[in-house]
Amino acid sequence: MSKRELVKRLAGFNNKCLRLVRTYNFNTTFVEQARHYYEYLFKSQHFPIKKVLDMRYYFSTCFQKMSVKADMDEKLVDNEVFHSNFALFKALHAEVETQANDLINRERE
Repeated sequence: MSKRELVKRLAGFNNKCLRLVRTYNFNTTFVEQARHYYEYLFKSQHFPIKKVLDMRYYFSTCFQKMSVKADMDEKLVDNEVFHSNFALFKALHAEVETQANDLINRERE
């Protein structure tokens, strides 16, 4: 398997994980896994700009879904573990947004 194929499959898997996450499996392991995938994919030489946009979209969708759940679900209001994981994911989401915007701006120049 070539590195390009590996990056493509890893990006697809990461996007599916972000799309399918629910509050019961939103834990520290998931956030760490998302961070490692993000770091590997952004450092990869075989990651096209379209995939960056896709990744940013999936991170944003997951972040919005979890923020609504954090605010609306009565079971999660007092759940410290969920809120600590959500804070980690919020920082990761901001980092993905910043990196994606920087990359897009470099491509435009």
